[in-house]
Amino acid sequence: MLQGQVKAALYYSFKYQFGKAIIGAPQIYIAKYLEQRASSESMRQRFHNLLGENFLKGKAFWDGLILNQAYQARTFPELHFHVGKGDFHYEKHLKFLLQVLDEKKVDYTLDLGPYDEHKNTGIYFTPFLLQKVQDMVMRKEEKQ
Repeated sequence: MLQGQVKAALYYSFKYQFGKAIIGAPQIYIAKYLEQRASSESMRQRFHNLLGENFLKGKAFWDGLILNQAYQARTFPELHFHVGKGDFHYEKHLKFLLQVLDEKKVDYTLDLGPYDEHKNTGIYFTPFLLQKVQDMVMRKEEKQ
């Protein structure tokens, strides 16, 4: 089961077909997200270092990293998403991935929290995560 750093949880669960992933307010378009966050000179420098010498190619790579894995995958983990109903991560990042998953007929759960600001994700994601883990443990114990 993967959780934690969202980009890694999604990427690795798709790429290596891990069994379960619990994801909170994911950034699907990594370069786009980081570019918006690069407000200082040092952050912009790190962003440009991440993209490499070819800025456009670097942006395309990072923005397509997760979606490319979703398009290529033939099997998917058990996916559980949480995001605030008004959080821009839902509208600008997660909705498109969910459309891809719907097209591929992938089952997932989506928990929309009652908040608009991304900074509140931890308040609502933590109980969601704990409940999902508990549910998974209980299901495993029932099978034994």
